[in-house]
Amino acid sequence: MNDLDFEGQRHGEEIEKLIKTHPMRFLWSGIKVVIIWLVPVAGYVFLGAGAPTSILILIFLLWGLYIVTCEWYEYSNDVFIITNQRVIAIDQHGFFNREISETNYDKIQEVSNKTNGFLGTTFNFGNVFLQTASSNSKIVLRSIPRPYLVQQAITKRIMK
Repeated sequence: MNDLDFEGQRHGEEIEKLIKTHPMRFLWSGIKVVIIWLVPVAGYVFLGAGAPTSILILIFLLWGLYIVTCEWYEYSNDVFIITNQRVIAIDQHGFFNREISETNYDKIQEVSNKTNGFLGTTFNFGNVFLQTASSNSKIVLRSIPRPYLVQQAITKRIMK
């Protein structure tokens, strides 16, 4: 028995897996922030101290802080719920855009996964795709750890 519950949970529905995106998704954002924060350091070194340099430093520090805050907010609010009745994908995009997709197991026609690149293969994270009965409907569980195991768990649930 699971102690977790969520808004919109159906009667008799139990959470089997609660999946967050893999923390390695922060890598590219981290690289961007480091580059953004190196610009004011270079400005200070080449232009020296002064009002324009201080404003430049402040702008770039705030920009980097915005990127870090936005990425953390998305990471905190991206969640994929696998229950005994359905799969729910809650995908946060920025601060004001959230996409929630769900499908019952009897509507799923195909389950596949994809692991891309060196980081995905090394750290074992990728995407799981759920093709539903609707012609254009595809639910994507993005950047999740152990995508093959998640695919297998969903496939087993479909077969029940």
